[in-house]
Amino acid sequence: MSSFIRNWVLLLVFGLGGCVSATPTPAIPEITRIGTTPSFTHVVDGWLESFHDAHPDVYLAVDVFPDAGGLGALEQGEIATFITGNLPDEDLFLTPAGIDAVVVISNPSLNVKDLDQEELMALFSGRIVNWDELEMAPGPVELVIPLRGDAVRNKFKEVILMDESYSTGAYLGPTPAAVVELVESTPGAIGILPFSFTGVEDLYVAVDGTPPTISNVLRGRYVLSFDLVAIALEEPSGDARLFLQWIQEEQFGGD
Repeated sequence: MSSFIRNWVLLLVFGLGGCVSATPTPAIPEITRIGTTPSFTHVVDGWLESFHDAHPDVYLAVDVFPDAGGLGALEQGEIATFITGNLPDEDLFLTPAGIDAVVVISNPSLNVKDLDQEELMALFSGRIVNWDELEMAPGPVELVIPLRGDAVRNKFKEVILMDESYSTGAYLGPTPAAVVELVESTPGAIGILPFSFTGVEDLYVAVDGTPPTISNVLRGRYVLSFDLVAIALEEPSGDARLFLQWIQEEQFGGD
């Protein structure tokens, strides 16, 4: 092949290649990150799923932290807001995000239906160590509680234990699912978890004769109810604000 023909072919190939339009790179959507704790991950995940159905063009993701880690993530700008049941000591923006409660659950073999606050204090502080002290079938009391700093653990201590401490022999459940698993699999076990973690109603123990129903929790008749709040360094804007407004409309009817 002559050099003239070879150069002409190369010119044609490169010339045609230059006519091919480049495929545009799709834009990466901006993701707003929402923080919460292990006790409320199931709640926030459910909210996000419903929110995305209503706002498919808004992209949110959930990050899970203990409370101290969530506040640190806020300060570092890693999340836009942090949803928890603990009120912060710092002077931060906060807004209501719902109502939850601490529920007491027990191993099905115990057949415990109701305990009063004094009995709960004695059990969870370790002053009662055997069920026969409550005129039940004998067997050791096995306690299951969330990790230190958890809102469920803190609320139960505030209302029930007060100046008492949790028994040092309690099992620790890092998530509500772990608490349920430990209670169901451990004879003589009794534990605490958030009311919003559903599907375990057959394990509920009433407190002072009042069961943890939606009506009792929302109307304040159940002694272990507490508020969920969304915390931020300052009032959120953009998609985070839209999400919080949606939560309040769903939880409080827009009031």
